[in-house]
Amino acid sequence: MILRTFVFLVVSYFAFSAFAEYRAFELRIEKTANPEEYRTVISNLDPVQYRGYYFVQNDERVLYTNTWMCHGRTGNYRKICDPPPAREPATEAENPADPTSVEKTLTP
Repeated sequence: MILRTFVFLVVSYFAFSAFAEYRAFELRIEKTANPEEYRTVISNLDPVQYRGYYFVQNDERVLYTNTWMCHGRTGNYRKICDPPPAREPATEAENPADPTSVEKTLTP
């Protein structure tokens, strides 16, 4: 009996200390006949789920242009987190996995 209580308490502790995360999508909804006519939406639904949940006209297609991870819950109509700042591309010195730099160091 004591062992069952101990196991229950340990499992309950880990269940309540779990952290939630979700993926956010930047969706582009554009007309198939005129791709310049579009709107951008931030959602936690991917393009297939978005089309099934929200009304999208038959002549529109849903594409995602960006995606990122958010930590926390989405309940109570909380705002989806902002995307992380864009990073600069890695320079040659910062990218040791560049195959051309490996060849330069291996040749005598």
